[in-house]
Amino acid sequence: MNSRQRIKSIIAGKSADRCGFWLGNPHPDSWQALHQYFGTSSEEELRLLLKDDFHWITPWDAYHHPEGKPVFDMQKPGKTLSEGGVFADTVSIKEVENFDCPNPEYLDFSRYIDILVSPELFNEFIFPYFKELTDLGREFNKQIILHSCGSIFRVMDDLIGLGVNAFHPLQAKAARE
Repeated sequence: MNSRQRIKSIIAGKSADRCGFWLGNPHPDSWQALHQYFGTSSEEELRLLLKDDFHWITPWDAYHHPEGKPVFDMQKPGKTLSEGGVFADTVSIKEVENFDCPNPEYLDFSRYIDILVSPELFNEFIFPYFKELTDLGREFNKQIILHSCGSIFRVMDDLIGLGVNAFHPLQAKAARE
């Protein structure tokens, strides 16, 4: 069972060969201690040793397509935030599924969810559009996984109601109330 199969099975409530694991994005000061403890010399070596099922991707410096193709935001036609994204002119799910990399099946919406904003504002400005995205994923039989840096406990029930199958809301010092 590969990482993708494992995570999809776990989220679907099916059995997997082991539990899923993500090392996350350790603080830069932690890497030296991790390498010393595990006897590794690179981030990738450590992730392979720990059988990490997810990889932290920062398109501008960490991912290199074998044919030199850019990913997501790097493919936008311009530099402004108001420009359409890489899928702006997409007309079919097949175009998304055929996108070279990374696999868009697990989308990260964390930059859109800042719990410092009130749940009332989420209801007005975020959730209607988030629902469109989760409905689209469900229409194509996709699982919805939400990663959020920060505390999302106030809106977790709402997010479940909007179709989220699994959460990855981990942040050591996130607010609990």
